[in-house]
Amino acid sequence: MVGNDGKTTKIICGTTVENSEPIVFEFHHDWAPLGVEHAVSLFREGFYDGAPFFRVIKGFLVQFGLVYDKELQKRLGDSTIEDDPQLDPPIPFVPGIISYAGSGENSRSSHLFVSYGSAASLGKMPWETPLGVVTSGMETLTSLNGEYGDKPGQGKIRNQGRAYVDKEFPNMHHMTTCAIQEGAIKELVTAFSSTGDRWLFISSAFVGAFLCFFVLRKLLKTRGETKKN
Repeated sequence: MVGNDGKTTKIICGTTVENSEPIVFEFHHDWAPLGVEHAVSLFREGFYDGAPFFRVIKGFLVQFGLVYDKELQKRLGDSTIEDDPQLDPPIPFVPGIISYAGSGENSRSSHLFVSYGSAASLGKMPWETPLGVVTSGMETLTSLNGEYGDKPGQGKIRNQGRAYVDKEFPNMHHMTTCAIQEGAIKELVTAFSSTGDRWLFISSAFVGAFLCFFVLRKLLKTRGETKKN
C-alpha cells in the first residue's frame, strides 16, 4: 500500500467480545496527517475507552465514536477538522481499512469506521480518506454483534447515554480500554539520522554491542569455572 514507509502509530484496544484478541489499529501519518493526528490524540485522551460499536453492518462496516460522557463528547468528540487530500492513486477500501465517517466537507470529528469488505462506494467523499489499517484482531471486529444494524439512534445515545443502549440494545459490544504503541526505536533512528548525529548513533550502537559481548563472555567464563569446581 502507499505510504508504508512513513511514520505509523499503533493503537491496541480491548473489547467486550468474549474470548477475543485485542484489535490493533495501525495509523499511517502520511496517508492523512490531519486525520491521523486527531484520531491518535483522541485515543491518547482515553476518549474511545468504553465506547459502543453502535453501527455494525455485516459485510460493509463497523462504526464507533460516540461516548456516554456528555461533557467528554462535547469537549473532544464534537470538534471537527479539515479534510485531508486524497492520495493519488487512492488507497482502496479493502477489509480492515480505517477512515472517518462524516456528513460533509470538513466534518470529521470522532466517528471512525472500519471496512468489513472491499467497498467501491467508500472513499469517494473528501472526508473518507483512509487513516490506516487493522493489522490484528479483524476476527474480533467481524465477531461484533450485528443484529441491530442501523437501528441505534445516534442522537439518543448522545442524550440518554448508556441507559438507552442497555435497555434497547443489551447485546451491543463495546471497547474496553485502548493503549498507544508508538515505534520509539524507529523514531530514535530517524531522529539521529535527521539531526546529523548519525556517527554518534553508530558509535553508541557499536559500544553497546561490545559491552554486551564482554558481559556475555564473562558470564560464560564464570559459568565454566563454576562447572569445573
